[in-house]
Amino acid sequence: MKVIKEGKEIKGTMRVICKTCEAELEIQAGDLKENPGDRPFDPTTYSYKCPCCRRTNYLGYNDLTEEIYFDLNN
Repeated sequence: MKVIKEGKEIKGTMRVICKTCEAELEIQAGDLKENPGDRPFDPTTYSYKCPCCRRTNYLGYNDLTEEIYFDLNN
């Protein structure tokens, strides 16, 4: 395929709420750290640190948006 004009870079974002301080945050794939899960139905979890209370929050695969998951794998 020949590219005539390059498109703009798309960065997936999603909004989350910190479970501790209830801050509403907008995160991207670069904000997430991959962690091995210990459950067979959720083999990998992802964590982010809240910039307000500095607590670590966890997300499962099913919690991620399609855009975030795409960015994590590319």
